[in-house]
Amino acid sequence: MVNMTEDIFNIEVSLELKDRALASAAEGITISDVSKPDNPLIYANKGFEILTGYSAKTVVGRNCRFLQGPLTNPQTIEQIRQAIKAEKPCTVEILNYRKDGSTFWNRLSITPVRDISGKTSNFIGVQSDITARREAEEALKGANKKMKEDLNAAAEVQKALLPQVLPEVENIEFAWRYKPCEQLAGDILNIFKLDETHIAVYIIDVSGHGVSASLMAVMVSKLLSINENTKSKKRAIPSPKVVAERLNSYFQMGGDSSKFFTMVYGVLDIENYTFDYVCAGHPPPILLSAQKEPVFLYDEQFPIGVVDKPRYSQKTIKLNAGDKLVLYTDGVIEACNDKDEVFGNDRLIKQLVLLSESKLGRIFSAVIENLEQWCGKEKIRDDISMLGFQRLDD
Repeated sequence: MVNMTEDIFNIEVSLELKDRALASAAEGITISDVSKPDNPLIYANKGFEILTGYSAKTVVGRNCRFLQGPLTNPQTIEQIRQAIKAEKPCTVEILNYRKDGSTFWNRLSITPVRDISGKTSNFIGVQSDITARREAEEALKGANKKMKEDLNAAAEVQKALLPQVLPEVENIEFAWRYKPCEQLAGDILNIFKLDETHIAVYIIDVSGHGVSASLMAVMVSKLLSINENTKSKKRAIPSPKVVAERLNSYFQMGGDSSKFFTMVYGVLDIENYTFDYVCAGHPPPILLSAQKEPVFLYDEQFPIGVVDKPRYSQKTIKLNAGDKLVLYTDGVIEACNDKDEVFGNDRLIKQLVLLSESKLGRIFSAVIENLEQWCGKEKIRDDISMLGFQRLDD
């Protein structure tokens, strides 16, 4: 008799503890009765009252759909309805309305409760206010959209600095290709007239990727293009050596060696078919000749911005009929396949020689296409740029 009394007492204590737990829970908790028409609520805790503004007395006997309103997603409502009909658990995020008409985002979890025979007798609903999280997500989406729009605009500005119309020169063919690995690139290039007999050619690779590299590339391009389309034949044209030294003085990185750029800058004399150039830490130009083996024009000099006052020197090459000069960024030779093998100089030379009878533009397109095949599933991890010119047969 004592044991039975203790058991009854323990059951009553346990039930009382559960009641107190339900009543004091921070989340809203409701219980509905499926045996009654329209599955009305038979219980709502204090958390539900705080969340919705409705008192438990006023909601008992009503279906919980009174929390829905004009902006509540009908698809979410249908998802709840189907779960209840199928007597299955369901968790949704739904826009609900408080008693004062204000809205809140409700993470609603509905779970069926079955009696000893397995028949569903009730549904327990747990409501959590996730408004702050949803608003933060929406704000982030808005910020991301704005950032994407800004990046698109910046990318268009950067593309506008690329050669729009190539110079038309008798016996000289120009070409370029440009493939950024991200929306904004650290590569930039251009070909433009300095005067009636001289054409500037440059290719630049800023260290890193993204916005900071792109901004630097744009700044350098704007500086280099100051003399573009100069009409006067008498105007002095800075030598490539002077250009490199001036850029180095402008872009000292204050010891931050992660922010620098490599460059080939040159001036093509279209009367004498000579090309004066500086190669500042950049992959060497490649001279393709119909009569000779391809030649890497190695010239080890400091990148721009690394050393305070480096001594840059320039070189000159003479183009014979049929000669091609190819400039490129390290994204070409350092592209890796899925085995982490680099494309390398040898493969680049092989491609250039194999396609040597083609026009420069076709050669560059084929090289980039081959690079994409080489990388396979591995995404190209660096910007790829190529440009050059060819002296045609007289």
